[in-house]
Amino acid sequence: MKCNKCGSELPEDSLFCQYCGYDLSASGKETNEFEMENALPAITDKNDPSTNTVSSESIEPEGGNSGESEIKEDNQKKRKKTVYCKKCGSVINSETKKCNGCGKQYFHIKRIGFTRVTLIIAVALFCINLFQLYMYFRQVQKTDSYHQIVIDQEETIKSKNNIISAKDNMISIKEKTISEKDKNIERLQEYKNFFYKYAVIVPNNGTIYYHKYGCEDCDTSHFWIYNTEAAKIEGYKPCPKCCKILVGTYSLEDFNNP
Repeated sequence: MKCNKCGSELPEDSLFCQYCGYDLSASGKETNEFEMENALPAITDKNDPSTNTVSSESIEPEGGNSGESEIKEDNQKKRKKTVYCKKCGSVINSETKKCNGCGKQYFHIKRIGFTRVTLIIAVALFCINLFQLYMYFRQVQKTDSYHQIVIDQEETIKSKNNIISAKDNMISIKEKTISEKDKNIERLQEYKNFFYKYAVIVPNNGTIYYHKYGCEDCDTSHFWIYNTEAAKIEGYKPCPKCCKILVGTYSLEDFNNP
């Protein structure tokens, strides 16, 4: 699509020329009629001398074409500086690329492409950095939570170790006590065996028997402790109930003949 006034190439949906501001919708009918008239061939009559004559106005000097082309170039340069809106025909601000009439925003095609690609890359990098920052803070939170869990576990282990050490101390004390009790029991057992083997009880009630400790016939309200041999020398005899283990030491007559 071309402008009928300046001849500039325009988009198909343009209502006004962006270079000269010419109203394309108003001149549509006129241009179509003009094109139809120019498209019809001229009917000429060879016998008519008026059709064969060439008007002097159509013949132009050679130098005139070059001058008009220079003027057109200057006009085109001036028009390029002033750009018009294709929708309303108002002047577009050269700095903001915005129509002063309808407010439509225009961009340079090359700048739009470069700016769009740059914006996409910037947004992508921003999203990547934002995601990395999110993952970093998330990892930091996880690390802090794990660190806190480790600290809690260490505190629990320390408390358990303290309890175990206290229990170990108690066990060691109990073991020492048990070992001392075992030693006392051993000594008491030795004492018992010694007294049971060599000592006898003679009640002071006129009896002729000597007894071992625990005998039911032994009166312990008043008694004497003798060595077994000394009791024999004194004439005492072993009790047949508690001194059966000593039967082999004495004859049966000692038990039957008190």
